[in-house]
Amino acid sequence: MHSIRNLSFALGVLLGQSMLASCTAPTNNALRDDGVTPLQVASASSSLRFDPAAIDSASISGDVLTLHVSHGGGCAAHTFALHTAGVFLESLPVQVPARLSHDAAGDRCRALLQQVLRYDLTALRNLYQKAYGGRGELILQVQAPGAGGASTSVRYVIH
Repeated sequence: MHSIRNLSFALGVLLGQSMLASCTAPTNNALRDDGVTPLQVASASSSLRFDPAAIDSASISGDVLTLHVSHGGGCAAHTFALHTAGVFLESLPVQVPARLSHDAAGDRCRALLQQVLRYDLTALRNLYQKAYGGRGELILQVQAPGAGGASTSVRYVIH
């Protein structure tokens, strides 16, 4: 039984890696006119910052993920981005790990700030449909930035 699970997991990792390799261009982090930022589908980058922040809630409507986050600061502009390697974990439903990056720009102020972040998941939908066909669902596991950041699960229905 363990060998079947291990094989399923290995096949899922290989499938995700092959789909990631087939991407022709990295997703840019440009903000759309409606304030929605594209999900970044790429291998991990050592230049990313993961300053602490908490994900207070998460929801998906259509192809847009909304995250309500809180973090310390107040003296500098903070930037966030959502990243995934596009690796599908073979379970029912399929799961996809993602990580929220946070650059606090060295902000040492102590105010508790809350922000609403919105991400376009179209690139993830396209990868899912390429691997599994048209419709389905997956669980997006979003890890909060910071040491030991908690993971938040949100259901994504693909149409």
